[in-house]
Parts: sequence; structure tokens; C-alpha cells
Amino acid sequence: MTTRQGILHCNLSVHGFTLRQVLNDATLLRVDRDLDVLEVFSGVGTVCAAAAAKGLQAASYDKNDNPKEDCLSKDGFRALLILVFRLKPESMLGVAPAQVLTIQF
Repeated sequence: MTTRQGILHCNLSVHGFTLRQVLNDATLLRVDRDLDVLEVFSGVGTVCAAAAAKGLQAASYDKNDNPKEDCLSKDGFRALLILVFRLKPESMLGVAPAQVLTIQF
């Protein structure tokens, strides 16, 4: 079994989407691959701003900027998938930690 075959047999589902469904979704496969940079959980959007200053096509995803950009909801997760599929080959996907934990010993 190849790695791709193994991945496609994964039954994990997120909001009803399996990996097989996502990788074979006709809508996702047809989106324009126009993004150089995608910043997820972008906060103030520092990465996006720096990319735009360099003339790169950038997008951000953060529920604090847009309540519809909540990956914990089915529609928000779908919106994130669309953004990811818009990334060009050799582009940058930045995912900031959603929560920073402080551990004290």
C-alpha cells in the first residue's frame, strides 16, 4: 500500500469531512490557486501585512476578525479548507497557536 492509499483509507472525520472527501471535492479542486501566503489564527495579521508589503497575495483567517471564520463550526472549517486549497505551490501557510499554555515546574 502506498502512502497516498493509506491516507485515503483514513476514516477520521472533521465536521463530517473525511480526507478522501476533501481531496476529491470538485469545488475545492476548482478554486483558483492565487494565494502566496495564508495566515491562520492571524491575530493582528503581522504575517499578512508583511507579505502584502512584499507584493505577495495574502489572506488571513481569524474568528476575531470575522465570526464566520471559526474552524470549530462546519461552515467555518469549510471556509478554511477553501483558503488552504487557494494556496499556490511553494506558498506559505502560517498557523499560529490558538492558545499558549504556560507550564510551571
